[in-house]
Amino acid sequence: MLISPIAYLDPLRCSQVCLLASLFHDALNEFTYAAEVAGLGYALQSTKYGLQVMLHLLVFLFKIIFNAYSCQFICKAESQGLQR
Repeated sequence: MLISPIAYLDPLRCSQVCLLASLFHDALNEFTYAAEVAGLGYALQSTKYGLQVMLHLLVFLFKIIFNAYSCQFICKAESQGLQR
């Protein structure tokens, strides 16, 4: 669980955390579709404490997703001339 004291501070922050969870889910659809068809999956929910991540039978899928997105962010930053 990712805990943040400002996640449920006011309606704006609550909406932002919920939107972040929705955007994260949309961004990962392409990577997780095959795994969900195979019976594996994950859930990312916004709560009053922050974000809750639940993995269903797939620690290795989380590693693949993390590596794919970390590489994507690094490559994007390098292509824009930003340094790590």
